[in-house]
Amino acid sequence: MKKSKFIASKFLTYLTLSLCLLLCSCKTELIYMTVTNPAPVSLPGYMKKVGVINRSTLSDKNFIPNKVNEVISMKGPELDLAGAKESVRGVQNALLENNRFTAVNFLS
Repeated sequence: MKKSKFIASKFLTYLTLSLCLLLCSCKTELIYMTVTNPAPVSLPGYMKKVGVINRSTLSDKNFIPNKVNEVISMKGPELDLAGAKESVRGVQNALLENNRFTAVNFLS
């Protein structure tokens, strides 16, 4: 009887230590981003339809600077494209929430 209690106690001790080690060794990574606010744009009151154009596509002209940026920042072009897409979507949503415009179109 004492031997089974000893084995159970030893098992619980090892289990507890293993769980503590596992939970304490988890690494978290923090990512900090800076955002530049764009300049305000004034539109005349008679404008009721607007279009949003995504001009943030990667070009072959900037191939070398883009590759250097990827190596230094350790991120791929997918992250840049996803950020550009979300930025355009944010502008489109902000214009739709304004209720001033009757149509907000995405122009590609």
